[in-house]
Amino acid sequence: MTAATTSTLALPDTGRTFLAGRWSRDHREVVEVRAPAGDVLLATVPRQGPVEVDAAVHAALASRDAWAATDPGARAAALDTLADALAGEVDDLAALISADVGTPAKVARAVQVELPITVLRTTAARLRTMTFTERRGPSEVTHAGVGVVGAITPWNYPLHQSVAKIAGAWAAGCPVVHKPSELAPLAVLRLGELIAEVVVDLELPAGVYSQLSGVGHEVGALLAGHPDLDHLSFTGSAAVGAQVAAAAATQLTAVTLELGGKSPAVVLPGGNLEAAVRATVNSCLLNSGQTCNALTRLLVHRSVYEEAARLAGERAASLESRLGPLISAAHRDRVNATLERALDEGARLVVGGPDAPTDRGAGFWARATVLTDLAPDAGIVRDEVFGPVLCVQAYDDEEEALRLASAAPYGLAAAIWARDGDEAVRFARRLRVGQVSVNGAPFDPEAPFGGFGASGFGRELGEAGIRNFLTTTSVQLPSTA
Repeated sequence: MTAATTSTLALPDTGRTFLAGRWSRDHREVVEVRAPAGDVLLATVPRQGPVEVDAAVHAALASRDAWAATDPGARAAALDTLADALAGEVDDLAALISADVGTPAKVARAVQVELPITVLRTTAARLRTMTFTERRGPSEVTHAGVGVVGAITPWNYPLHQSVAKIAGAWAAGCPVVHKPSELAPLAVLRLGELIAEVVVDLELPAGVYSQLSGVGHEVGALLAGHPDLDHLSFTGSAAVGAQVAAAAATQLTAVTLELGGKSPAVVLPGGNLEAAVRATVNSCLLNSGQTCNALTRLLVHRSVYEEAARLAGERAASLESRLGPLISAAHRDRVNATLERALDEGARLVVGGPDAPTDRGAGFWARATVLTDLAPDAGIVRDEVFGPVLCVQAYDDEEEALRLASAAPYGLAAAIWARDGDEAVRFARRLRVGQVSVNGAPFDPEAPFGGFGASGFGRELGEAGIRNFLTTTSVQLPSTA
């Protein structure tokens, strides 16, 4: 994106945030937001601190009981109203995400904007079907919102990750204090404006949503360790997730962590190799590889290893010109340094590499890369790169395929390609991952989303995403005998 095109953006008011039921402009410092394509200044946003964090949490605490007591149908209506508001601004929101994340326009619209609208609508529909009180023997069991929820969301899918947390928490009857990433806040600032309109128009409790702005290790850390928070939901890297969980633990605050991944696509003998390679490369390169559940390892039988590497390289090369930039110069440099280490350790480069593309101009661009001849314990096989890098590995039998698929410490997602669905499902059930796609099945926005191991714990989306923010009370009733 050039400086000329940034002037056409429908920018939100970046000098304010919706905080404790009112608009806050009380800040003296700002954070720059830069476009990763072109490295131009897009806007500045407030650099808030402990005063704003306290105000937001205390307003949420004051609204907690009233929001929890709201009829679930009214909460569902609020979610539908917000979905309608987002649906009226799809193009503008997609343009904001293309600007500050760098996602190509078509993907920004379909994935970055339309998916969260779907999440709001499906969460509202699911909420209307749920029962929150039940009789179990001599006890009445009630499921109610856990209380004040802190939500810390990342830059790679800023609108979707925000909505995934807000939708589940609101459906459960929990007020939300939200800290989005300062790297890509524009669409989320607009989301805050739309939520403010919903709060006012539907006369919701004033503290049901507050948005904080600032640097993650400052404002995010203050929110994570706040004593009046009842639940913290964080999406980001495993390293930062561990820090966030440690801060929350000082207050015994419950935590949901949606962290990284190193997800395998396993092609069993007889599986459709061409379709599997195409789908895997597409997943790996989505959002320039900056996707937590991207398929970044392709595991194939040794008899088709060279063919799979060739197909993967051809597909990656054909898509490179469609990729957006990486989020920052620092992140681009980390991705390239990881590639250089892998090559130094003996990896074979099929396409791509650490050199910058020569035809993209200013910005934080990276090559679509495919690597082979990797040791099973190579760092690039085990560690999340968060860039457009695919590792192709060979196995000799199904047990080795299982070992290779399970070698990384992450357990967020996987894909299995097999001769038939039953065979794929049998293999899938042996994996410790949160979500498995079989023979190219599409993403289900109502299925529970979350992982095992270094990918975190807790679930988002659908009914599981609502129940993630519920707590349980049982009332033992006296015998009527």
